[in-house]
Amino acid sequence: MRGIAQYKKSRVESASQQQILVLLVRTAVQKLYEVEDVLDQPSELTPRLHHVRAIFLELRQALDHELAPELCSNLSRVYGWIIRETLSVPSEPERLEPLVQVVESLLVSWETAVNEA
Repeated sequence: MRGIAQYKKSRVESASQQQILVLLVRTAVQKLYEVEDVLDQPSELTPRLHHVRAIFLELRQALDHELAPELCSNLSRVYGWIIRETLSVPSEPERLEPLVQVVESLLVSWETAVNEA
């Protein structure tokens, strides 16, 4: 197990900022898939939603509004919506599917942008 942990650590340490962004959004998608499986288990649901929320709080905080004001403003709104939706899912599970669709779409967009750069 130590070898796997070391590999993951070195992969993140050698990744570019763009690759880390994709890894974070991919992790958010994975956690949202897990949420689908535990919707009726609050003790399992909460940590997964918290993880997704933490990812997008961090991504929103990292936006450089001076570099690309319009893009950052739009991303900030999308990230804010995602954060709010993670708070709503426990009491309104029907909000999960649109949330998953938006985050999946965001992942595809980031992967495309990173691969074309």
